[in-house]
Amino acid sequence: MHKEIVKSDIKNELKEGVTLLNFHATWCGPCKMLMPVLKGVAGEYGDKINVLHVDVDKDREFAREMEVQGTPTTFIYKDGEVVKKVVGYTGKETWTNIVDQLI
Repeated sequence: MHKEIVKSDIKNELKEGVTLLNFHATWCGPCKMLMPVLKGVAGEYGDKINVLHVDVDKDREFAREMEVQGTPTTFIYKDGEVVKKVVGYTGKETWTNIVDQLI
């Protein structure tokens, strides 16, 4: 699954298994590059993972709570717990390696 969320949605969306929670901004160049990569990863793994996006300009409070210092910042969850944080653009191979280690 791949979709945009806000903080109030998060508890319903963090499920068992692997979730990528990406904080981005519409004006951020690296974010624009990362979005299709994460969409591709979501498509490749189907129901095995969740890929969720939060626009930092629309939900600043959530970004602050998560201590997002720059965009893109992606938190990787396993069974509802943060296991890794990736800051900046990262290519598809890195994401598939991360997901493969967790599923």
